[in-house]
Amino acid sequence: MTVRTPGRGLAAAVLVAALAAASAMSVGVARAQGAPPVPAGGVIAETPPVTLLYQNFPNPFTPSAAGRTCIWFDLAQDSEVRLEVFDLRGRRVKRILPFTGFFGVVPAGRYGRAVTGQCDPVVSWDGRDEDGRTVPTGVYLLRLDADGQHLFRKIVVQVP
Repeated sequence: MTVRTPGRGLAAAVLVAALAAASAMSVGVARAQGAPPVPAGGVIAETPPVTLLYQNFPNPFTPSAAGRTCIWFDLAQDSEVRLEVFDLRGRRVKRILPFTGFFGVVPAGRYGRAVTGQCDPVVSWDGRDEDGRTVPTGVYLLRLDADGQHLFRKIVVQVP
């Protein structure tokens, strides 16, 4: 997406892009499971204008064999990426990225979406810690470190 703002600087263009992304996110929250909108066909080819960490969905979620929470993020430029889940005491519960096959400098783009616009199992969380145990019911923090930013979202886990 290219944002052109005649007579305005780069900062204004970035602000317009951020507001457009925020608007898209608010529309997405109203959709089923809170997913941001995805164009027909599910393929998004252009480089995102800003680095974003979307709210995971579903949220709250119940960990189970099929129960995962989807994580979507956009990178505006090539960057090393770290995506982790922490408890409210600041202890790391799970490292999602990097992992084998997805490490080092990650190209700019949109991540976490499968071709259908749904959840990519590679960039999702099943509610288990590093040792494979299901975490207790509670609030957790999802942290994305990328493109010189530290972005957070809350994840609510409900264990039956």
